[in-house]
This record gives sequence, C-alpha cells and structure tokens, in this order.
Amino acid sequence: MANSGTTSTLTCLSTSDIITKVVEYGIEVTELEARKFRDNDVDGEAISYGLTETMVAYLFEGSFKKQAKFLQFARQLKEPEPTTTLTFEILPYDCLSPTCQEYRSFPAVFTMPTFPKDIQAKLDAKQPCHKVSTDRHKIVRILHETMAQYTMYPTNSEYIKVAKALIFRYPFLKDMEGNGYTGPTYGRKMMTGYLASKGIRASEGRVGRVLRETNQPYHADRYRRLRNLNPVPYSAEYMGHKLHIDQNEKLVMYEVTHVLAVDGFSSNIVSHSTMPVKNNLTIYQEVYQSAVLRYGMWDQIRVDHGKEFYLTLFMQEKLADYRNNTGRQPYMQTKSTQNHIIERMWPEVAKIGLDRMVQSWNAHRIQGKGIPDQLAHGGCPKRLPADLLPEATDAADCYPQDVGSSLTRVSLFGRNPFATVEHQTAAEQEFARNYADIAELFERAIHNEPAPFQNGIKDLIGIVRRYV
Repeated sequence: MANSGTTSTLTCLSTSDIITKVVEYGIEVTELEARKFRDNDVDGEAISYGLTETMVAYLFEGSFKKQAKFLQFARQLKEPEPTTTLTFEILPYDCLSPTCQEYRSFPAVFTMPTFPKDIQAKLDAKQPCHKVSTDRHKIVRILHETMAQYTMYPTNSEYIKVAKALIFRYPFLKDMEGNGYTGPTYGRKMMTGYLASKGIRASEGRVGRVLRETNQPYHADRYRRLRNLNPVPYSAEYMGHKLHIDQNEKLVMYEVTHVLAVDGFSSNIVSHSTMPVKNNLTIYQEVYQSAVLRYGMWDQIRVDHGKEFYLTLFMQEKLADYRNNTGRQPYMQTKSTQNHIIERMWPEVAKIGLDRMVQSWNAHRIQGKGIPDQLAHGGCPKRLPADLLPEATDAADCYPQDVGSSLTRVSLFGRNPFATVEHQTAAEQEFARNYADIAELFERAIHNEPAPFQNGIKDLIGIVRRYV
C-alpha cells in the first residue's frame, strides 16, 4: 500500500501545527499540555514514528477522554489518502504461518542505532545533549523504536541493557542522577522520593528492582546495614505540635556544620542550614525564623543542651502566647541521642549532601504515615505575623535585656590568610577555572573515588600559598 505522500506531509508539520490540528479535532489543549508538546518535541515526525500510550498519558495527564481521543486523532492523521494503490504479490508459504509475525528475540548484545544527523553530530562532538530536553527526547525516542522491533513490553533488565549500551558507546552521556547524585545509601523509598522531587513518578517496587539490577554491590551493602531503629520515644498529634532541631558537626574541622529542623508529626524537613560553625544568630534566622514564617508557630521545640540554641529558645518562650496549645512547655532540652527523628537522618546527610537529602526525604513515603510534603501541606494551626519575629541581630539585642546574660554572637573559624580582598578573589577565580563543577568531586567521592576530591584540596592549598 503506497502511503509515502501522507507520511511526507505529516513529517513536515511542526509542533505548533500539531497543537492547532489537535484543537481543531475537538481536543481542548491547556497551556500546560501545550508546553509539554513543545518541551517533548511532539511534531509530525514524532507522531509518524508512533507515540506510545505512556507518552500520550504524560501529554494529557489526568484525562482518559483526551488520551483516547488523541490516539484516535493520531491514527487518522497517519492514515493514507482515499486514493491508494494496492500491489499484490505471492508470498512464500512459510510467511503465512503465525510465527512469521512474531517479534525477534531481544539481542544478547544491543547495537546502537543511527541517530538523526543533528543528534549524531552532537554525540560525535561529545556535546552534553542529554542535558537538552529536546535532544534527550529524540535519543530516547530512537532507542524506544529500536527496542520495539523486538518487543513492545521491555523488561527492566532490557531497559538497563540498552542504557548501559548507550553509556558504553557514549560515556560522556552518563547522567549523575539516581545513584549517581544520591550515592549508595538510597534504597527504594528514598530513591522514589528523590525521583518524585524531580517530577518523575515511579512505583517503589519498580525502583527497587532497578536498584538491585543496576548496582548489585550497593544493594548488598544496603542489605547488610539494615537495622531496627528504636521506637520514637514521643509522639506528635498534628503538624505544629513539636519541632525537632539538631546539628551535625562531623565535618566541623572542614568548616561545615549542618542544622536541620523537622516537624514531629509529618517528619517534613521544614528548614535547614549549613554554616562554618554552629552559631546562635544563624540558627535562629535560617532555621527557626524561616520555618515559623513559612509554616506557623509550633507548640514545642525539642533540642539538646547545646548553647547554640539559646536565642531560638529565647524567642520561642517570648512568643509562647501565640502557640496553638499554650498548655505545653514551649521547649524541651534532652540528650541528642534521644532526638531519634533527627539522629536517624545524619548518616544520609554525611554521605550525599544536604539539599538532595532534604528534597528526597520530604517526597518519600514513610510506611504507616505518608509523604512528609503532603502531611505538612497545611502548615501549623497557629500562624504568626512576620513583625513578631525580628531579624537575628535585633533578637540578639533583646536577649541580654530579658534574660540578663550574654549571648555569643560571632563564631569564628580559623583566620583569613589573605592580606587583601584582591588576593582572595584571584585565588578563588583560579581554583574555579580548574574546578568548574565542584559537584563532580562530590559525586566521585560518594562512589568511593576520593582521589579527585583529594587532588582538589591539594590544588587549593597550593593556590592559596601562592597568594598569601
């Protein structure tokens, strides 16, 4: 059956043309859906190749009617013109058997297909086209079409085989997502949460199977380190009942101190900060104040006996009348080891980076509880006007007047070795030229490749010595 005229006309249609035709067909296209069409390069050529049901479900998420109607629209768009030419030929008897129509078995070694000229040119030039959405979608589309020659329902292992073949052929495409960005400590729950924080929805079961198959040593290591956590020695009745704040100083010798604040009911990490050394003013402003202004006033704060929380506790007690339940103590100080809801997170923080850990934690599912982001959605029952929470310096001025004792305002860490600001700027710029992406050192380090990080430290020391 000759259909070359229809196909050539279809492939000439741009994304805007397709959107216009979809609307003319009677399918209402929202701005978000139109943006998905453009971001994913859904033009006439893409439709001619054949969009899968999963792809269409993404374009029209939440509407089965639109999905079904678009599939019908795409089929009609690809149909030949009414005037067609039929050519008959006698086929061998063997080809009349049902097995002639079956897919070929998936190859043991997957061979990379030839990509479109523009993509192939970028790949040959080792350009990071995987970071450009339109290029990335074209690569995925071609790979999917090649896989469809063997099966329309690839297994996890077949997907992994194709991905590994692509990385083997083009190593620079290796994307530091998944276990690349997060390291070996993420199991199925945290990895599912990390993907959800990036807008990628996947079932925990499928994520778990992929983690097992992609890096067996990491999976075995996580299995060996499984342990039963002690039950939490307290309970929280609602969002805003208890706020737990704790710090981690395991990297303080490198001028890194992490502080987290977690709501006891939802387990949502409501605020966090990284500072050279623990500091009253910084903890108050970047952890306590930011959390209260965003979510509302907590009935009670739980911290350890560290002096770095004095300003936060002072303001919590000063604003005690604005709480939802004023019958509770405004704060409690306990041993840090009893603050289990925070302590159980620090191994993750030390290994994979605070920002990624916070995103993943807040989006992952806690068994028997739910997803922290969803549980914390409404915030605390009691909201607080912003003018009741002064800036850190103003709050510190009130502290000695109300409490009668001094407060450590400035926490020093070492000394600045540079004689002038110009020397410091020149040293920082030279280091930045040699190490444009610090994240790469982090990724390598968490994958048991510390040499690049160590070399970076040595180079930095050498650069500083030249300018002091």
